[in-house]
Amino acid sequence: MTGPGFLKNSGITVFAFLAGLLLFSGTCKNLLMQAEADCARVALDEEEYFIYVPRAYNRAKKPQQFPLLVAVHGSGLYKGKELTGGPMCEGYRRLAEYYSVILVCPTLHGDFPIAENGSGKIVERIIRQVTRKYSVHPKRISLYGFSAGAEFVERLAFMEPEMFDAVVCVDGGSDFKRTVPKNRKLPRFLFMIGAEDLPRRVRQSAEMAGIIRKAGGLAGFELIPNLGHEESEQIKRRAFGFGTEDIAQTRWANRGSAHKEEEEAVSPGNLRGKLEFVL
Repeated sequence: MTGPGFLKNSGITVFAFLAGLLLFSGTCKNLLMQAEADCARVALDEEEYFIYVPRAYNRAKKPQQFPLLVAVHGSGLYKGKELTGGPMCEGYRRLAEYYSVILVCPTLHGDFPIAENGSGKIVERIIRQVTRKYSVHPKRISLYGFSAGAEFVERLAFMEPEMFDAVVCVDGGSDFKRTVPKNRKLPRFLFMIGAEDLPRRVRQSAEMAGIIRKAGGLAGFELIPNLGHEESEQIKRRAFGFGTEDIAQTRWANRGSAHKEEEEAVSPGNLRGKLEFVL
């Protein structure tokens, strides 16, 4: 068994093993690249949005409808340039893959937080285009916004409340006058904000949750310890979990008068550690 023939056969075996290993490695690399596909930019006249479609959508063996999450960026600059939906889409696509959610991130400009000024209609148009092209569950369309984007999605949800299932507002809060629509079905709301953010933002986010509940809606408020005006992985996962789950799976804390302080002028110290929404 140690003659030249054995060495020759061993060489062939080793070669075949290495070739198979390289093929397997290449397959794994391709699968990894598929799992980390880039977001696609879509132009809509003078506007644009970025979209990520999870692999589960194309793998579905039978027709099914997928949740849609529209995520809106804040205002300001990113690497010296005006913020667009691109960086937000790239930052959220892995969670969209994990939760099997179609993710859409529009690029908005100027005074976009005031949805009534026209930016709201732009996003509604984007949603209509996406729902025409993809199989989207009409009752599982949710909104997510950070900072100025949080103010925007809140106002958009008040403009067209029946269009959305859930709304997540992170680090929002503003002095804009907002009116909760009456005699209309409101989506579920979740307000999240860092405990180290501006006291004004903390107070206004808590007050807004209280106002929505007082109007008969479902609204949670969560103060994140040791976090300023920023997003964290915890917040991102929380947003996707809240925005994509069925309302029947949501356990709401029934605390009655525990919401009283949110309907008054609330101080961050009184709110620290409070959790009015429970998953």
